[in-house]
Amino acid sequence: MKRLHPQLLIAAIATVTLQCSDRSTVAPENVDLGPPPPQGMVISNSHSTLPSSAEPGVSFSTTGDGISYVSLAPRTLPNAVRVQIQNRKRNAPATMVPVVDGGFDPVAIQASVGDTLDLAAVSIDGTTQPMTVRVPPKRPPSVVRTRPAKGLTDVALTVVVTVVFTEPVDLKTVDASSLQLLHGATHVSGKIVLTENSWDVRFAPDTPLEPNSVYQVVVTTGIRDLDGDPVEQSYSSSFTTGIRLCDGRLVGSECEALPIQGDNIVTGTVIARSGQQTWPVPNSTISPWVLLDDGRAYTLAPIQSDENGKYTLTSLPAAAVQLHATADGLDQPCGVLTHASRPAPTTDIELFPSGSPAVDHTSSFEIWGFVYDRPDEQSGKPVPISGVRVAWESPENFVAATATTDANGNFDLCRLSSFGRPMLSMVKSGYGAFRDDIGLEPGRYEIWKQLWPTP
Repeated sequence: MKRLHPQLLIAAIATVTLQCSDRSTVAPENVDLGPPPPQGMVISNSHSTLPSSAEPGVSFSTTGDGISYVSLAPRTLPNAVRVQIQNRKRNAPATMVPVVDGGFDPVAIQASVGDTLDLAAVSIDGTTQPMTVRVPPKRPPSVVRTRPAKGLTDVALTVVVTVVFTEPVDLKTVDASSLQLLHGATHVSGKIVLTENSWDVRFAPDTPLEPNSVYQVVVTTGIRDLDGDPVEQSYSSSFTTGIRLCDGRLVGSECEALPIQGDNIVTGTVIARSGQQTWPVPNSTISPWVLLDDGRAYTLAPIQSDENGKYTLTSLPAAAVQLHATADGLDQPCGVLTHASRPAPTTDIELFPSGSPAVDHTSSFEIWGFVYDRPDEQSGKPVPISGVRVAWESPENFVAATATTDANGNFDLCRLSSFGRPMLSMVKSGYGAFRDDIGLEPGRYEIWKQLWPTP
């Protein structure tokens, strides 16, 4: 895994257990408690059952300890890049939890009531913030976060709403009365979608949402945890949808043809690069996405580069144009955003051999990371997955950037943009696919993701 620059904002989706050299001994239980954790950090009471699905990077012994869940609401620790969690009573490796947008989803820790958990938040500059807490005998569940995030705008009309709780909930208590999506005073019809983790509940609307509209997610105290305790208090979060697209046309209240004609062009060359060597890519496929100044957007039919790798898009309005090129054995890890005009500046599209890292680490919007399988039974370390296709794409399936994980499971995407509220997808034969709106605003993020083998 590449070494990270200390000023990078690091984000991740999964947790990994590592052995830390400075935690080779277990602190005695009679040591005084240190500073408490911040209000947004929740430690659940201990449960007698294991998680419903295996936790990435977390192993459990059969000592009879219960399971407690630690979670952190977004933006609670905005400067943290990871949090280390250690149970004083157990001589076991500490759990290292990467931080996403100042928080993380529930992490299962082997612990019983009264056990002392030592936590340390590591910031971007390397400083640490120690915290200590005891596992409580009782604590009601609450909401960690929602997706779309509270207050988010330009949300895709095909969004699936996600509510993340601080611990597993009884899915039998999740229904149309306890989890609601409202459009004004109207209840949106849809279905509850079960996930691998029973603290992660999703609601899929039956039809696309209305464009440019405010929706409210409501969680009531009808939802209970596995002990039968109700959610601590009712919760609500609102978001605003964006435009709707279909078949190259803008959809307002209904589909309507877009005035796509103009006298502007976009031209350039598709180039492959390996180290310092470059060469033109003939007969590559180029897909354009056009975004008008008034917010309307549409896709154009793909075109082919000629025998010298050159391409030209014609009859365009004055508009921003996102470009993506594909060719066998090559990826486009860096997005290309240009503007149609006349005369048009040359806009080259660079491709790289699949599995190669991106080269532009000055990008203001970059995502890199690590894709892995279940941990190795002996070492406990995650096993990298090579050959995973990672894509930054819109809900309408327009792809802006792609990469393929290398032999170490690493990938890199750069010069990204927030066109059409994009999603991150990961696909490889033999594994369950991942595709989700991970809600990232422009920034620089590291993401670790576990893929699960399919039967």
